[in-house]
Amino acid sequence: SNSMLEVADCIIVSNEVSTSGYQGSTIGGGVYAWYGTVMISNTVLAFNSSYQNNANSPAMGGAIGSYYSDVTLAQSALSRNALTTSGGNVQGSGFGYYSAGGTHLLRNVVIAGNYRAAGGNNAYGVGAYFSGSSVTMENCTVATNYVAVQNYGALYQNGGSVRITNSIIFNNNVDC
Repeated sequence: SNSMLEVADCIIVSNEVSTSGYQGSTIGGGVYAWYGTVMISNTVLAFNSSYQNNANSPAMGGAIGSYYSDVTLAQSALSRNALTTSGGNVQGSGFGYYSAGGTHLLRNVVIAGNYRAAGGNNAYGVGAYFSGSSVTMENCTVATNYVAVQNYGALYQNGGSVRITNSIIFNNNVDC
């Protein structure tokens, strides 16, 4: 907590956060921030996942999960990240990017091809999910994110504020 993480010119690929216990959320398959400051630039996050095997807990943030952190993501891509579940009644949120609180700047970011691999119920924000966060998205592309279950948007906002400028949101199961 209250820490700083800076990632530049990297590839973060094929990581998984998982739980199979009775309770507990899974969040941030590639990067997880908890009450900190994160700066990510010129980085690809791909094929990461958040796996949940508990019917009463959510899976969140296949690539990036942020909990009350300030995140700057620039010139980067979140691609082919997944929320994977087994059993029923598992909610998924933010397959590419998940935030709960904090301030988030996404500039020149591609969020594409993120998906829910199997099982579960509702899917909130297949590309990105923002809850109680202050978000600015500039020159971003959110495309071809998909899920086979009940879907609530390529981008999903649950409180807070989201400002999107000069961006493309295209060919998702359900757009904003």
